[in-house]
Amino acid sequence: MNNSRTATEQLDKLGKRLQEVIESRKTLENHYERDVTTLSHFISRLSAACRGMDDELDHRLNKLRAELQKKPDIELVTPLFDEISLLLQQQGFKLQQQLRSTQEGVLSAGTSLQKLKGLTKEQRDELRALVSGADGPSASLNKYLPLLLQLLGLYERVVQTGNAAKNSAGEAITAKTTSGNTADLDETREELINLLSVVDFNGTAANAIQAVRQQLITGCTQRELLNYCMQIIRLIVKSISEERKSAQSFLAELNDALGSVHKVISESLTENNSANLAKNKVTASLQQSVSKLSMSVEKASHIDQLKTEVKHHVGEILLAIEKRQKMDTDEHLKLETNLKELQSRLHEMEKEAASYKKKLAEQKFKSLQDALTRLPNRTAFEERLELEYKRWQRYGTELTIAVADIDHFKRINDNYGHIAGDKTLQVIANMLQKALRDTDFVCRFGGEEFVIIFPQTTLSQVQEPLEIARKKIKQIPFKFRNEDISISISIGAAGFTQKSDTTLSVFERADRALYKAKEQGRDVVVLDEQR
Repeated sequence: MNNSRTATEQLDKLGKRLQEVIESRKTLENHYERDVTTLSHFISRLSAACRGMDDELDHRLNKLRAELQKKPDIELVTPLFDEISLLLQQQGFKLQQQLRSTQEGVLSAGTSLQKLKGLTKEQRDELRALVSGADGPSASLNKYLPLLLQLLGLYERVVQTGNAAKNSAGEAITAKTTSGNTADLDETREELINLLSVVDFNGTAANAIQAVRQQLITGCTQRELLNYCMQIIRLIVKSISEERKSAQSFLAELNDALGSVHKVISESLTENNSANLAKNKVTASLQQSVSKLSMSVEKASHIDQLKTEVKHHVGEILLAIEKRQKMDTDEHLKLETNLKELQSRLHEMEKEAASYKKKLAEQKFKSLQDALTRLPNRTAFEERLELEYKRWQRYGTELTIAVADIDHFKRINDNYGHIAGDKTLQVIANMLQKALRDTDFVCRFGGEEFVIIFPQTTLSQVQEPLEIARKKIKQIPFKFRNEDISISISIGAAGFTQKSDTTLSVFERADRALYKAKEQGRDVVVLDEQR
């Protein structure tokens, strides 16, 4: 009887041990789920930081973030890791391919210049170095390539002007251009000055660009203008190369980080599968031992035989439980080690990505801002107008645009210099912002022209604020070279009123209204009355 009680007590203890194992397993699974959730959050933040680098990469990263929000089995998203890793490798090659079309333009301009007679050996060497230095692709195509192409076109026009002057005059280019080409040279120089006031560089490049701009303002010969173009293009090529290296370095680090993530996850999955197989074997052995124990209790005819068999089976069960506990502990420690390693790597990469994202945001902000007046530039205007236009189409809200132009601005540059002209632009830009509402979008469209977008405002409603702005600008006490002068602006405005209206058609109507203001003597506001 005592022996039966002992066997029962041992079975109770065994049941408690089994319950402890089950609870331990649940705890381990909870830890595993928590760690996987943490990993998913890190991956989501990392993928969000990489947004905007490539359309296909964005698509895959968006898909990865969507899958991670569902908290799936890691095995289901492992193929996505492979695809993203491959896309990151391909991104470096895409950056190189995107500049090939521009290289043809560079080589074409370089070939044209090399055929020009009258260039010195130093200039030819500089031109050859410039063309060879433009071999590498750029990681900031949207920022630099349009500017580079425009400068190359300007470069070729300078050459064509020089050839025309030389052929018509029948003599070599001198320090002073002929009177017939002075107007063309001044126009080209003015265009280059305006172009340099729009672009924004950092560090030593900014100082170099400012020095070139000052030289252009003081005047130059055709050959000097040619040299300035070469200096500017050289600075752009250098900036392109630096941006490319920075982007390639970040992509390489990102690829390594995702490779590490993939490796750790793959190893964890492999180890988890192996551990599950081993634990299944232990569980089967444990169940078999319990079954044998139960059968022995039922079949035993003597107490001594029962004691021996119970002791033997209980020993097997205890060994199986200890083995199972050790496997759970080892698995948890290994998983914890892998996740800590992964978390550390992701944390480092997250900081890198945040830094790079901040840099990209700053570059995008600068690309949408006029460097001289700090107003939004033409690109920013086009983006904002497209947004307001879609809102007008969808909701039928009122929308009006106005074009403002500084009267006789060329006289200011000619009589008082470009520094005075720059100051005039800055002061008027500031006054326009102050005179109009915060909801009105003011930008520098180019040269001495400004454009204002009036959301949720009818054409008749803009008359008063535009008149106020016009009067305030005329009251500004400008003083150049100890001479007090008054500066005025002319304004034309047009509204979106018909379903057939487009951004281009309404802008053209506002521009025509501006010309009417000029024809009426300037310093007036003219509204387009088309219905």
